[in-house]
Amino acid sequence: MRARSWLVGISCTLCGAGLALAQGNPDALPDSARAPHASSGPATSTVRANDSDQEPILSEGELLNLLHRSNRTQIEAAQMAARRGRSAPVRRYAQFIVRDQSRADAELQRVAAQTGVTLQDPGEPPLDPIRRTWNPAEVDRRFLNVMAHDQDETISAVEAAKNTTQTPAVQAYLAKELPKMHEHERTTLRQLSNYPF
Repeated sequence: MRARSWLVGISCTLCGAGLALAQGNPDALPDSARAPHASSGPATSTVRANDSDQEPILSEGELLNLLHRSNRTQIEAAQMAARRGRSAPVRRYAQFIVRDQSRADAELQRVAAQTGVTLQDPGEPPLDPIRRTWNPAEVDRRFLNVMAHDQDETISAVEAAKNTTQTPAVQAYLAKELPKMHEHERTTLRQLSNYPF
């Protein structure tokens, strides 16, 4: 996981057990959301030699599937926040995420088709913490926590794998999208630092 020293003092929302998704309880985060994983057939992940605590290096197929799942998670979380959130800035950010991640996922699907990678159905995103609350301010907080967790996991995996990709289309996609991922993450953390709004 990437170092987070620059997050010291951000707000109590991010303290303690990390980016818990509900009521400060890390157990509210489903296992499927705790670490990136993807399936794309026989290709398997590798880990850097003598560096077992580092992020696994995913194959291209696994990486594209992870990105597809991340896009779908962020889109669905943002759709809920845009409909049910209280804060106008958070709702605007959620609407932006729906548009931009939909664009990113459409491009990802074209890259997968060009490279012969089958994108698996990502299934139901782990968004129960958002679904279970009807408090609009809590919807805002839980949406941002889901975003922060997913962005951190996804960026870590992409950073670990970007220099091992061999396909030009995949390399071009990562070169274009990784800066956007970092910018989205900065916006999420900035919004969280302002909570409660």
